[in-house]
Amino acid sequence: MVAVETKRERFVSVDLQKTEEGYNVLRAILKDNPDAKVDEFPGYYKVKHSNKLTIKRETVESFMGRPWDTQEFNLVIISYSGNFAEWDDEKIVIQWDTHM
Repeated sequence: MVAVETKRERFVSVDLQKTEEGYNVLRAILKDNPDAKVDEFPGYYKVKHSNKLTIKRETVESFMGRPWDTQEFNLVIISYSGNFAEWDDEKIVIQWDTHM
């Protein structure tokens, strides 16, 4: 018998607390990443994408109705899968390292 290697799809994901702030961040992520999928669990949302997730400050602010610092992401995130490829004042990008 010959072993056949199959490539398994590797998602990047982020788990967000099920709070008002977490919900607004979720809405912003879905707006900026229309192909992202969401699973809802008691207490948190899991957002996943096959390529990368981008969280834009400006989009989050539009849902929050107030200024939002990207460091506030730390207050709603529970866990993540992938690498923080970019994190500055304007956006956060989570993706797998392409050099792996």
